Amino acid sequence: MHKNRNRKRYRINLKDKKGNFFGNYKLCYLAYFADSLDDANWVTESRYNAILDVKARIEAYYQQNFKDSTGIIANNRDFFLSLRDIGEIRVLGHSLGEVDQSYYKAIVEANKDSKQIEWTFSWYSDDDKKRIAKFKEQFGLKKVNYIHMG
Repeated sequence: MHKNRNRKRYRINLKDKKGNFFGNYKLCYLAYFADSLDDANWVTESRYNAILDVKARIEAYYQQNFKDSTGIIANNRDFFLSLRDIGEIRVLGHSLGEVDQSYYKAIVEANKDSKQIEWTFSWYSDDDKKRIAKFKEQFGLKKVNYIHMG
């Protein structure tokens, strides 16, 4: 969120089409960028408390549902090390999303000769093929097969 701090819509005062300034009442600004009760246009103290309560609940939800890939890999170190001699990997119906990149990286790094792994990817759309090509380049895969699932 802090990378957005300087965006116009998250400033304490906004400018309308006529050039007049007005207080920023947007909830995202108030919850994440206003530093105190006195620092923003909260309108009332009860609104301040309500917004902070909602922010805490949202953050608690994401914390509970956050995928701790580093911790999962560390806790399953023996499993990843057991993949040292694996020669073939089939990836079926997987989007190859960023959230799982660390798992693939751990598999490749655990393997004694990752360049020799034969990878097979299923694909359904042209977007899938683009993601596979990006993945192949990112991990330096040499042996790649494709299965069309259409």
